[in-house]
Amino acid sequence: MSFRMSLPSTRRSVLLTFATATSISLSGCLSGDLTSNVEEILNEDEDRQLLFIVLNNNTTDEQQIDVRVEKDGEPVVEASYELPPAGTSRADVAGTTPASQYMIEPNWSDEPAAYGIRVRYPESDSWVEKTVAEGDHEHVGAWVTLWPTPEVGIIGYPESETEVAEGDRAERRVTVPEVEDWIESFLEDQGEREYHVESG
Repeated sequence: MSFRMSLPSTRRSVLLTFATATSISLSGCLSGDLTSNVEEILNEDEDRQLLFIVLNNNTTDEQQIDVRVEKDGEPVVEASYELPPAGTSRADVAGTTPASQYMIEPNWSDEPAAYGIRVRYPESDSWVEKTVAEGDHEHVGAWVTLWPTPEVGIIGYPESETEVAEGDRAERRVTVPEVEDWIESFLEDQGEREYHVESG
């Protein structure tokens, strides 16, 4: 499933709609099928640019999640994060983004690569694994939800509307420049949140 939205009239509206719709739209489609023209768009290349990883605690309890990200087989993120429950007041934590969400600073690279993302609860012996190759465009984001079990949704974003498949043109697709604006705004609004609890 690809994330789509109707384009609001202001930049702030774009960013707010993006953040809200992304968190909702993945609830039933974390392993959606790729579009029919993926091979055309990507020339069968499995490398992607990983734009962001957002952790989303949609439970009523505080949750800890282990996150491991590999780029071309080399670890770039090995850390654990503790997120407050959904519904936590923003007044109780740093920043103004939803208290139960956290964006991992995307400082691994701005070049396409073969990324693998693994998540688990600390008490679990098994990892949930996804690769960025599941995204239907060269630029992707990862949305991690924590209930009922950790899940990783890979979302592809076109660089421009010209990359959108003909069948998708009825609805507005969020493009890479809009996502990059949202990332910058999200990180700024997230503030100095202390959700990182240890490194593996």
